[in-house]
Amino acid sequence: MKTSREQGAPTPQEKSSVAIYVAVDEAEAEPKPELGFTREFMRHSGLVVQPYPNINQFYLHHITGKPLGPLTYECILSRDPRESMRNLSFDLVARIPRPKLWSLEPLFKTTKPRVFQLVKGQPTKSWNSQMFVVECLHKMVAAGLMTEQEMKSAIDMQQRAVNTPWAGDYPNLNALAREHSDKFIP
Repeated sequence: MKTSREQGAPTPQEKSSVAIYVAVDEAEAEPKPELGFTREFMRHSGLVVQPYPNINQFYLHHITGKPLGPLTYECILSRDPRESMRNLSFDLVARIPRPKLWSLEPLFKTTKPRVFQLVKGQPTKSWNSQMFVVECLHKMVAAGLMTEQEMKSAIDMQQRAVNTPWAGDYPNLNALAREHSDKFIP
């Protein structure tokens, strides 16, 4: 699906719907392979809601916390995730009718973050921000907000981003260039 930024003026469908994206960012924390926390496992995922096309207003639904610590659901007003230097992907995965917008946060809030468990000194790695996104996508299908095919496609896009090979500290060089254009040398 193309976003309104790529097409110019919003289409009638975009005007009457809310865009749902899956964003994947490089983790702020360093990987800890000795504990089983690989770079891929540490990459942060969230669901991003853009209520109105061509308006730079995004709501990030995600979990916060540190490995082996408590995890908490959070919904925050955010800037465009594509402007983050750590952004690996930002994929449009569904459009929902505007009146259904207010059903998203209660739906996502019911996805309870888990605390990592250690088994024989190693984390179980059974749950992280990526799994939060997958569980929320399943709930959206159950609520009739997206199709099974849209969900599978969203999970595939997330996994492709999560498994992107490491390319350096700032994977989103376009954002780096925009934020530091006066210092950027091509």
